Amino acid sequence: ALVRVKPYRVDWRRANGAWIVGKPVGDATPAVTTDMRRELARAVSTYGDEIPVFDVSDFPDWPDRVPPFTSHSVHAGPDGRVYVVRTRIGGKTPRQVDVFDRQRGRVGSLSIPSGSRLVGIGQRTLFLARP
Repeated sequence: ALVRVKPYRVDWRRANGAWIVGKPVGDATPAVTTDMRRELARAVSTYGDEIPVFDVSDFPDWPDRVPPFTSHSVHAGPDGRVYVVRTRIGGKTPRQVDVFDRQRGRVGSLSIPSGSRLVGIGQRTLFLARP
């Protein structure tokens, strides 16, 4: 399986090398705002004492929209499905996990509690970790 950003979808490679092109997910990703840039710049550029090391202007290239997932967000399940943890800005809301299969595209979405991280997938269980 190959998860794509633009448009957000999962493509599948068959044993014969041919590709099954997945249906794009229509959920709109949020626009990147100035406040979001400030929050992210502070989060990635502060030391333990929370003193900012960089300013938002030090990061000139920002995408117009928040990417749907990051490089650590894709998990393969033993059931043949792909689980993609959606990008979340801020730690207050639950994380969304999109579930894809090769025949129907996205077949569902799950919420995992704020502060949790998806670390494994069993036959009928998602394994989460909390700090």
